[in-house]
Amino acid sequence: MPKTICIAAAFSACASLCAAGDWRAVGLDRVKVGGELGRRIAVTVNNNLHKIDAEEFLAPFREKTLGYNYTALGKLIDATVLLAKHTGDPELLALKRRLVGELVSSQLADGYIGAMAENAPRLWAAWDAHEIAYIVKALVCDWEEFGETASLEAAKRAADYVLANWKTMPDDWGRTWCNIPMYTIGQCNAFIRLYLATGERRYLDFCLNERALRYFDTPVFQGRDMMVWGHMYTYFDQCLAQMRLYALARDESLLAQVRKGVDFILDRDGGLVTGCSGVAECWTDSQDGDGDVGETCATVYQLFCYDALLRNGGEDAAKMGDVMERTVYNGLFAAQSPDGRKIRYYTPLLGEREYFDRDTYCCPNNYRRAIARMPQWLVYEGDDALLFNLYSECEATAQVGGTRVDISEKTAYPADGEISISISPESPKAFAVFLRIPEWCDDPGVWLNGVKLPLDCREGRGLFRVTATWKRGDEIKLSFPMRVRTVRGRRRQSGRFAVLRGPVVYAWNPKATEGEFFRRHPFDIQKVAMMDPNRLSYADGGIEAFVSTEPFAVGVGPFSGETKIVLTPFADPDDTITYFKAPDLEHDVTGEDEIFGSCGE
Repeated sequence: MPKTICIAAAFSACASLCAAGDWRAVGLDRVKVGGELGRRIAVTVNNNLHKIDAEEFLAPFREKTLGYNYTALGKLIDATVLLAKHTGDPELLALKRRLVGELVSSQLADGYIGAMAENAPRLWAAWDAHEIAYIVKALVCDWEEFGETASLEAAKRAADYVLANWKTMPDDWGRTWCNIPMYTIGQCNAFIRLYLATGERRYLDFCLNERALRYFDTPVFQGRDMMVWGHMYTYFDQCLAQMRLYALARDESLLAQVRKGVDFILDRDGGLVTGCSGVAECWTDSQDGDGDVGETCATVYQLFCYDALLRNGGEDAAKMGDVMERTVYNGLFAAQSPDGRKIRYYTPLLGEREYFDRDTYCCPNNYRRAIARMPQWLVYEGDDALLFNLYSECEATAQVGGTRVDISEKTAYPADGEISISISPESPKAFAVFLRIPEWCDDPGVWLNGVKLPLDCREGRGLFRVTATWKRGDEIKLSFPMRVRTVRGRRRQSGRFAVLRGPVVYAWNPKATEGEFFRRHPFDIQKVAMMDPNRLSYADGGIEAFVSTEPFAVGVGPFSGETKIVLTPFADPDDTITYFKAPDLEHDVTGEDEIFGSCGE
């Protein structure tokens, strides 16, 4: 029997609209990020957001002449608001004001805030409801971060337009090549956020009743059919909305769907070694590595769900941190050019990678949203604790039990695993500090003010707790030795292995290797080249390796002897090969992936 009674009671109107989770994100303006994470934030701001043509996004909303279009203006505004808050960049603040100001000015008297022509089926045209949903969310975000009441009022008018017109839904809507959840991605998340901002129950009731969000229950459907039931982005968006309900109601049934999806990724071959998942936007456990692999929207929403599970206490926090780390450094960062300007729709493990051809649409703007949220994935606050999740050079100011705590983290991570964390409360304060010990690390070390703390290396991976009465200048040092390791491929990668160091996957660009064979046959290499997993060494940011051909390599122009190559981090845009054959896979390769695997193996 559905759990309607306890949920209805939990959602009764009250002064306190949002139940606190186990962990809270540190405010965007209270953390400054350096290192590779900070570099990605900087290039996204300076070489991407500062370079886009805002008119390309705004003109359709001002002109309202379209019968079909999708710009993702709401997603762009959401990312711009968050990054403006995080950086305080004047140019970004000006862009935020322009985007919001012109959008709100385009809103019609009936509340419609879209780009569809008057004679078009507004709300029911493809992606119009989706666009409106993200606009509502972005405007609420502008109110949350900058206190802009005009944005909140515009969000309410837009949401009320949806409520007023929802029952005019055409009979065949969502029954052609799409389904209603896919047409309305973002809607429930936006309306719950609006409820939390206003306390006005109609927005929550819409999600609970018309959208039946609490009953969202679908299998992990592999492949794509006419209705796109296997669409990963849609699935995780619905999961994220259910987790917003969970933060209010604390009903465990609301976590069933996200746990099902995460289980498929982590334990049932759904996750690739890079943290990406899926083929052609949809679920698969094939371990395909080439073609339309790892849609950026799906990657971003997986990260959003891992973060929400961690914050809500709905899953093993260390495990969520491990998969976030692997996904960020590989799947997410490989979706962007190193200079920040270009963004990908897909990021394959094998073959040439292509950049998306425009700044509009879903993947580029969801990527910007992920980068905008990333500063809040480093350190989390609790009522009487701090949790260190992603490690990076950073400065942050947290609140623990009403006490300000200044944090300074020094590290070259992920280039090496030496980390120094200074914890300085404004006055002596007793609380716990939780440190994520990565699952990939075999021999971690933790020191407090120069004293090494006992840590069983066999069982110490996970969250390591340090409880003390902290005073200004106390220092934690972490050592995560990074050895080069190899992991066996699964399913379609069976018989091959991948190479990792710390959280980073390494891959190869054969075209950059000396020799005519490599230039002429870059993808035949995976078929015929053997790599010795026992002769891998890290130097100058790359991994040196040696390849030779199999004896039966006939008809592909085999090269003679042995060739020295260099593997680089998977985010290197020129890399095209991630898996390799070994002379003796059974005995030479380290073992299984510590994060992703097959159930029962």
